[in-house]
Amino acid sequence: MRSAALLLLCLCMAALVACEKGPPPTPTPIPPPKATTFPLNVAVDALAFDGQLLWGTNAAGNSIVAIRRDGTVAGTYSAGTSPSAIAFWQGHLWTTNTGDGTVSRFTTAGQLAGTFQVGKAPVAVMGQGNDLWVANRDDGTLTHLSPSGDILGIVAAGPRPVALAYGAGYVWIATQGAETVVRLSLDTMTTATFAARGSPSPSFPATENMGPTSLSFDEASLWLGFAKSGAVTRLSIEGVSQAFLPVGGNVAATTFGAGYVWAAHGPPGRVTRMRQDMRGMSSVNINGSPTAAVFDGSALWVATSNPTALVRIDP
Repeated sequence: MRSAALLLLCLCMAALVACEKGPPPTPTPIPPPKATTFPLNVAVDALAFDGQLLWGTNAAGNSIVAIRRDGTVAGTYSAGTSPSAIAFWQGHLWTTNTGDGTVSRFTTAGQLAGTFQVGKAPVAVMGQGNDLWVANRDDGTLTHLSPSGDILGIVAAGPRPVALAYGAGYVWIATQGAETVVRLSLDTMTTATFAARGSPSPSFPATENMGPTSLSFDEASLWLGFAKSGAVTRLSIEGVSQAFLPVGGNVAATTFGAGYVWAAHGPPGRVTRMRQDMRGMSSVNINGSPTAAVFDGSALWVATSNPTALVRIDP
């Protein structure tokens, strides 16, 4: 297992360097992070952090779960049908309910404070400033809401928008069905679309829904995760591809924290961290298949299935 992980790491570094323009960076060894596992008796499909507690969605149970940072469950609360994503914004928790086309607002005590109709099969939610954004997978749109839940607008996003991020003054949308990422300008409410492939080669076998399934912003660039190709790529804000990393397994989540870009992927379960300057990376094995990840300001938390657990990754 250790030799295989080392081989994968070498391949990742080679692919990363090959995609760089100009002189290749000199890889710097990064010690692997520490992983601590907390078993859970409930499946978690998405994660958010409210400053005190971790919150997870449980689509099978139509509920959300509050989890302390020692891994114990603080409470379980009824949600809409098949809650799939969750975000903490404006002092409330917001969940997308994929099965009934709504988004719900909860207090941090778990009390339902409103449910609002959006598009068909909402699967991603993100708050920024005074704006809430919901990606509707099955009708290819982005719904713009106010803090009170009023719909402020609907934007065409492309086929199967499945993930959202904010950076450099733009909302970024991963469109799994088109192998693209869409950049939405908040000043003009206009969009630009850029190619986003999970392989550096155009000869990579193309199948349905090969596009990005997760994304994060690292203060300068956009990082995309691809579930089907098991890769992570980096794009500039102008949509120029800057790096390709074959991390292996299905990439379930990408996020940014503690100066690193993190990717949770598998099976087999693994968390890979990359320096922003692409001069080093390391990975740690975890038990189970990652389903979600969130950074709480000091540590990365990863939810897994088979077995259901919460893993704390200390940088």
